[in-house]
Amino acid sequence: PVAMRVARAALAGAKRIYAIDKVDSRLQLARKGAKPGIVQTIHFEQLDELDDVVEYLVAKCPEGLDVAIDCTSHDPKVCPATCVT
Repeated sequence: PVAMRVARAALAGAKRIYAIDKVDSRLQLARKGAKPGIVQTIHFEQLDELDDVVEYLVAKCPEGLDVAIDCTSHDPKVCPATCVT
């Protein structure tokens, strides 16, 4: 799921990819899906509140994101996503 989206985004030429999930193995695969330094992973269950993910992304990407992909088809506020800039 998230690793496949990271690989596709990398192949499409993304310069920065933020992969967000709660499963470590998925995040590890996501990091392997692109050149070193392109993929940043966030384990959202390790954050105090979900708003921390949004705050983190706003701080890292004040210009905004080009694409955000929900890989689970659940509520986007509580599920993994891949954010591409």
